[in-house]
Amino acid sequence: MAEKKDDGTRKKIEKVVKTSKKVKVKKKYRPLKAFITVVICLAILLGALYVYRQRTQPGEDASLLSDGEMRIHFVDVGQGDCIMIQLPDGKNMIIDGGDRGSDSVAAVNAYVDKLKGGQEKLVFDYLMLTHTDSDHVGGLDDVILRDDVDVKKVFAPRLTTEQITTGVYEDFLQAVERETAQIGTQVEYSTKDSDFENLEVGYRFDFITPTDDCYDEKIFGSAEGKNSVSPIIVMEFGGKKVLFTGDANEKYSEKWFAEQVEADSVHTPDYYDVDVLKVGHHGSETSTGAEFLEIVRPEYAVISYGEGNKYGHPREELLTRLRGYMADSNIFRTAEDGTIVLSIRKDDNGAYGLFFTSENGHTSTAVAAV
Repeated sequence: MAEKKDDGTRKKIEKVVKTSKKVKVKKKYRPLKAFITVVICLAILLGALYVYRQRTQPGEDASLLSDGEMRIHFVDVGQGDCIMIQLPDGKNMIIDGGDRGSDSVAAVNAYVDKLKGGQEKLVFDYLMLTHTDSDHVGGLDDVILRDDVDVKKVFAPRLTTEQITTGVYEDFLQAVERETAQIGTQVEYSTKDSDFENLEVGYRFDFITPTDDCYDEKIFGSAEGKNSVSPIIVMEFGGKKVLFTGDANEKYSEKWFAEQVEADSVHTPDYYDVDVLKVGHHGSETSTGAEFLEIVRPEYAVISYGEGNKYGHPREELLTRLRGYMADSNIFRTAEDGTIVLSIRKDDNGAYGLFFTSENGHTSTAVAAV
């Protein structure tokens, strides 16, 4: 009887021990599993955030462009213009380079560094000077003369140093001459025949103006005349259109533009209906006139200007005209938003869209239905 009792007691003890072990196992491994789950979720979240930032923010390296994406950077250079474009075939373009002020030059060079990233050299396949004003040409010679930058082709106005006598324009021409001697850079005077495209990836830059008649000696004595040769260009990619304008003005440039549109026997008027307008002449009241807007009918606008500038740009009259075609939230301003980045790419459903981001957090997205 004693043995049976001991045997029963032993079984009870073994049962208690086994139960105790089970409890201990649960206490030991449940927190570990929870920790692993949290780590995995955080890794997924951080990975998604990283991918999102790379697709929406200006990257450290041009190679971070997603497949089939075009990215347009409206660089904040104060009172001036500078646009850098990463094309979907791996090529790069720069339009204007801000002024000669140290802050503007530093901003342009810093952004070149950002696009260059880890590459040994950044190649600008296309460099365009829209016109000869110092707030557009001022920083381009610095870019061209950089040892870590090559420029393959230059678009420039057909103007000599006898017609335009400023030192900044002469510096630009000398830099282009040196680059041409060193690497064989091509130079082309901007006209309506300066179009270029890559049909394989589907982008096209269509120069609407200037025509040869725009280079009229009689008008270059005025600021309006010098601004008027700024090319008006329809850029099309993924069914989206961006209109670049430089300092195009209502008196000359927009009149010539309207004449070209009327004479166009290839395209319907809808061809000139664009999604994004780079507003001419920093938002001056003498640019982006009512007739011009009725032709291009933009849904978004980008204005490049400096805060507190002496010209009062952008003018309220101009902003009122723009608001007739878009909400105020669709008007991006470098003075308020900092550098503005427009990404044109497919969304998750395969539809090309416009994805705006900016340094100061102003964003907007427009995606058409598939």
